[in-house]
Amino acid sequence: MLDMLELFLPKDSHRIRFLYLIGSVFWLALIGIGAMNMRTYLESQGSIKFDEIYYFFLTFHGDSGFFIFIEIATVFLVLYISHLRGQELGGRLLSLLFWTANIGAVIYFLGGPITGWYLQYPLSLQPGSFIGIYGIDYWISYVGIIIISVSFSILGLRLFKVVRDTILRTSSILMGITEPFLGIVAVIDIVGIFGKTLSAIIPTSVFWIFGSSSDYYMTYATFGLLYYFIPYYGSRPISEKWVKWFSLPLLILPILSFSSDLLTWPIPVPLKIMGVISSYLLSGFLGLLIINLIKSLNMYKLGDVKSFFSLLCYIGFIISAIPSLLLPEPFLDTFFHNTYYVVGSFHSIIWDFLIVGLMTGLVSFAEERRKYSESETILLNLGIILWSITSTVLAYLMMEVGYFGLIRREIIYSPGFKPIMVFMSFLAYDALTSITLVVSIPLWIFISSIKGPKSIKKIVSRVSIIVKSFSK
Repeated sequence: MLDMLELFLPKDSHRIRFLYLIGSVFWLALIGIGAMNMRTYLESQGSIKFDEIYYFFLTFHGDSGFFIFIEIATVFLVLYISHLRGQELGGRLLSLLFWTANIGAVIYFLGGPITGWYLQYPLSLQPGSFIGIYGIDYWISYVGIIIISVSFSILGLRLFKVVRDTILRTSSILMGITEPFLGIVAVIDIVGIFGKTLSAIIPTSVFWIFGSSSDYYMTYATFGLLYYFIPYYGSRPISEKWVKWFSLPLLILPILSFSSDLLTWPIPVPLKIMGVISSYLLSGFLGLLIINLIKSLNMYKLGDVKSFFSLLCYIGFIISAIPSLLLPEPFLDTFFHNTYYVVGSFHSIIWDFLIVGLMTGLVSFAEERRKYSESETILLNLGIILWSITSTVLAYLMMEVGYFGLIRREIIYSPGFKPIMVFMSFLAYDALTSITLVVSIPLWIFISSIKGPKSIKKIVSRVSIIVKSFSK
């Protein structure tokens, strides 16, 4: 009984890191499955009969990334980088909150939401917006969101209390104080379902206080990773005080920038200006943190997988940040903000920066078990290069077709975009293959190092022999 408790609710810091790592990879895989279903659907332009299925995968793809993957991956990076810096963070509370958040996600998705990933109000109140198992009691889905919100809010506050690294503390407290806004939106939806409705601008604004902030949970944690690995393989940054100086604006500006996600809404102009200015200031501070590491790159040594991955992560931020500077611009045609340019821009940040950062943590964590062989190193580097190339091309292609008028979230589009849609699907499958290669090698290291009954060890040993013979 004690062994089972330690397996699912570990107190040991190493096992807790592994729990959050597996959770991150699991939800990343589910996000990919949702995306591939959407791409297959878009190639055929859908049909009236199956439109609900498309919108479920759209909602599942976005919400599983927005509500749970980002948070779980952030916690893993915070725990792992703290470990690298000599601080072990354990305790059964961290394990318990991992499971409550995942249970909340299961409760939510069993309702079969098809509202889109931003809980669009008042569409989110209608029974036709849910195709899951709850029937007329579809409000139960929002109970799942409340559980998710409470779990990650407590996690963020807990980590802020114990973590020593400045940028990781900023990431943690931002999660702790903004996750409750997601729960508030769920409460508003439940109250609305039972008859007390509000103007749509109120829950939408509350949602984007969470939404615009959650974009930066994992961003800051990934910066924490860069500020460990790049100076480790290079030299000290220009100033080690910049992160401390910037911690307060990095906390406040994501919250103030919420109105930049409401540029197509009839909100007061001063509010729009506040969001735009906050977004540009935030981009400026993050840009300075990247510039701060340039000195470290002067003496950078590509010695192993971690050094190569972290360098690609650094480059990925620059590649993805440049096109995103257009998004908060209010003087563009508002139609532009509803095109594939938006989709390509934020996916570029996720793919080129955040995912590569997570992969850096993954390969580093696995290397603590054993060193990578020469063939494994080649495969890992090849996989992350292919991932970076295909994901960058795909993201920029999305932005290009958005510039030419392809509307996001719609099933029916101009036939002229069909060849591009097919090509984007090809790139997506290529990227999926690449990232699977990257993930599979560290996961195999974890599996092959399992300590358990002799029967399990024998099976693992035989599979290991087959894999090694295949690689030769």
